[in-house]
Amino acid sequence: MLKAKYYFGIIFILTFISFHSESQILINEYSASNLSDFPDNYALFEDWIEIYNQGTETVDLEGYSLSDNPDNPDKWIIPGGIQISPGQFLKFWLSGRDEVSGSNYHTNFKFTQTKNETESVLISDPSGFVIDQRQLQITQLGHSRGRSNDGSEDWVI
Repeated sequence: MLKAKYYFGIIFILTFISFHSESQILINEYSASNLSDFPDNYALFEDWIEIYNQGTETVDLEGYSLSDNPDNPDKWIIPGGIQISPGQFLKFWLSGRDEVSGSNYHTNFKFTQTKNETESVLISDPSGFVIDQRQLQITQLGHSRGRSNDGSEDWVI
């Protein structure tokens, strides 16, 4: 009986690690210098994060969270009713407004490239596990950083 419990525990841990190491939701692109290219629903040019569903299943994002600080990974918790289909993208405005207006999602934080501390962009699952994270790199006006191909490991301007 003890052996069976031991093996069940190992299988559970390996399944948990496997599930979290290959999330289908990724940060695909971000902009910390959107001053004239992509207006939000208020006709303002806010910074933004784009997430991508690289999986084969629709994901309900209720309870996932976005942040710019690894010490506070659940800074903005995505409310209910937001889903992302396979192969689709969602943009989240980093406006500090903390609201959902139609299909416009505004977080309660903003990027600041001029801080002395380096910021990050991260997304966590509802259990609080960080499933993707990137350290912000300074970008020029109108530039963004994103994966060279959707979901790939390589990042480019």
